[in-house]
Amino acid sequence: MTRRGLFLTPIYPPLKGGAAVHFEQITSGLIERGVIERAVVLTCFVSLSRAVERNESKTIFRLLIPPQSMDGPFPRIRAGYNRLITLFAVVVFVLLTPVSIVHTQTKRYYEWGVYIAKELGSTVVIEGQDLGSASFAARGDFFVAISKNVADAAKHRTERIVQAPVGIDFDGFPDPDSECRPTEEDYILYVGDVARRKGVDALLDAHRSLESEERLVIVGEVVDADLLSSIEGAGGVKYDGAVPHDTVIHYMANAELTVLPSREEAIGRVPIESFSVRTPCVCPPDVPEYQEYVPHLVLSRVTAEDIRRKMDELLSTEHVELSYPVERHRVENTMQHYVSMYRTHIERQ
Repeated sequence: MTRRGLFLTPIYPPLKGGAAVHFEQITSGLIERGVIERAVVLTCFVSLSRAVERNESKTIFRLLIPPQSMDGPFPRIRAGYNRLITLFAVVVFVLLTPVSIVHTQTKRYYEWGVYIAKELGSTVVIEGQDLGSASFAARGDFFVAISKNVADAAKHRTERIVQAPVGIDFDGFPDPDSECRPTEEDYILYVGDVARRKGVDALLDAHRSLESEERLVIVGEVVDADLLSSIEGAGGVKYDGAVPHDTVIHYMANAELTVLPSREEAIGRVPIESFSVRTPCVCPPDVPEYQEYVPHLVLSRVTAEDIRRKMDELLSTEHVELSYPVERHRVENTMQHYVSMYRTHIERQ
């Protein structure tokens, strides 16, 4: 019987973002290592992409309403549509394919599908990628926590908790290119959703009162539309939209500083990638990994004054110590946790 996995993720390439990168790494990594033979991915609709895409090892169904569209008109109907499509997909693939394992992100509209998958006897892996993941109502066999604070929040859950670090494909990073930069001037870089939960409003206020003259470059998808007006009306701020990952790495390497002032963050890829190209990053508060290894880079609070003070401090420091152990995040290390989980349960089925 062909070993298959069903993967439920709100975004998947060609979309950009942490979940897209993560699920691409997992699906490709498990196939390359011979753990599964085919990955079936249920994800959101992408303009100019086919609704169903099939190749030698993956079948991708782009049928769900995208996360950024869930707050549009009739949000309950939109969520209900995603819930029913997920439920139907789980029943069909578990009973008729069948899949060996169901692997899901923690969007609420996946919960019914997870309940049914468990009732039908499938092994379920739940991805704890953010601080709200631990409140996901459905239960599986494994709960994967990408950071210490997510693992702590999930202590009450009944699954086996597996802490697997964020996987970064350092070997896939582009060669250095000092010419690939968003501006000729010195700049500070923010990468991520343009959203209040990411602290972008406080960052804009902080940049206005910054002592130095670095421009602020913002890269990412707009989530809170009114912030785009604030960006366009701000002096010394450049918005580049969503750019390819290789370009982001070049932008990081050529920046004076990166900043991730999130109000809620499990750990985030941005600081790790930034450290790997030797650029200091202002890190969000309450992330144990950063507090342990780079406490001098961590914000005490997400306020404009705290962000401004930290950016001024780092920009005026000639050599900033970057002692974070980025090697622990090599994608090969992360995949070991998933390979172990999958092989254990596939062998039992």
